[in-house]
Amino acid sequence: MNISNTLREQVQVLEREMDTHRNSVLQLETQRNNAQTEYESIYSQMNIREKYFGGWFGGDKSIVQRSNGLEESILGYDLEINQTKAVVQTTDSKINEVIKSYLVQNDSTYQQLHAVFENVEEVSKAVDLYMRRINFALSEISDAQGMETFDLFTKSTAISVLSYMENSEAQEAVNVVKNGTKPFQDSLQKYNGFLKSTPIAGLGNVNIEDGIDLMFDFIFDGFDFMSLFTLSSLSNAESELWQLHSKVSEVQGKIDKHYQKAKGNVEAYVCTVREKCA
Repeated sequence: MNISNTLREQVQVLEREMDTHRNSVLQLETQRNNAQTEYESIYSQMNIREKYFGGWFGGDKSIVQRSNGLEESILGYDLEINQTKAVVQTTDSKINEVIKSYLVQNDSTYQQLHAVFENVEEVSKAVDLYMRRINFALSEISDAQGMETFDLFTKSTAISVLSYMENSEAQEAVNVVKNGTKPFQDSLQKYNGFLKSTPIAGLGNVNIEDGIDLMFDFIFDGFDFMSLFTLSSLSNAESELWQLHSKVSEVQGKIDKHYQKAKGNVEAYVCTVREKCA
């Protein structure tokens, strides 16, 4: 892990800026708390005329004025504190982005860690999209079944038309799932191929910092999701879609773990570099 002096200086400048803003937050919070304490003390001593009638009818208007001024100050402090905290967060994110920008150009370890994350992120989006399509199709089938049941107990032509339309929409949703199955399966195969072709356990001969776990197991390699589709009618669709849902849920669970691990690896490496820049 080689860190250039330029990166080190950039990070240190931003860290000092962030410390300055953090100190400002602490000072503002102290001032705000002091104002709150004074306000509560004054308010506890105010009588009804001062609390509810602005000091008229025999109250002390100066106490009311001081109380109102403290309320405004407290609101002003809250606004300034939130704004300064936002600057702290922005600066913190900027430090990480500066480090990532440097690492993606100059650090082979980070490049490989980031490549893993990008591949996991891509397949994660494919899994989530496919699962949304399955859930939507199941919802459409449920609506169609409900309308069919309603149609059985009515003699309304309008209800029959609605039932037909619901069935058509359900069939269309099922077809969307069917048409999306091969692209989904291709995404899994591509990801499995990436895992097999990448020396993830050690990232080649690159030395990995302690604590970064790079072990990934494969997804459903070779499983044919299309085999779950033997639809002859819409009545079969719900059962088959639930089987598909179960299988994809298993895949989604593994992908989610991969995603969190890959993201954690990237963040841990950036954190290590950040510490070394201090």
